Amino acid sequence: MSRKLTLREVETRSGVSATHLSEIERGRTSPTVGALIRLARALGVDPARLVEADTAPRASVVRAGERRMFVENGFAFHRLSRPVADADMSLFEVEVTASAESPDVLVGAGELFVFVLRGSVEVTLVDARRVVLEEGDACHTGRDGMRAMRAVSGAPARLLCAAAPAVIL
Repeated sequence: MSRKLTLREVETRSGVSATHLSEIERGRTSPTVGALIRLARALGVDPARLVEADTAPRASVVRAGERRMFVENGFAFHRLSRPVADADMSLFEVEVTASAESPDVLVGAGELFVFVLRGSVEVTLVDARRVVLEEGDACHTGRDGMRAMRAVSGAPARLLCAAAPAVIL
């Protein structure tokens, strides 16, 4: 994909250092999910375009034993679907440890839906309101509507999350 941007221009747009971008380009390191999302936004593309070489299928089935897992800042993401053609959403089951700090993949993802399966979480919304979500509660925000999320009451929480644009783990 050619955008004819310099490393410095991408650095300014994404917040990812030019040095790190150079290392990624040369295959010496891989970006974090947060960096991948920031890069995709800076380039105006879906994050999947940066990591998926093949065209996505029209449908995806993910068996329980085939789920990919990614851990960032005490949040364990279990991917419930793979990218599909003509779709712009990712589904995750998320485990939140008591001391977790919300990673970019959630609070910087754009549109976000969170349903609490177990435990409780506190979300900080863009208007600085803090809302505690208990088991069975849900929160749906538009682009960049959520600023932070953390487990409350010292116990882990389990969430069902949908994010758009799609997030690749």
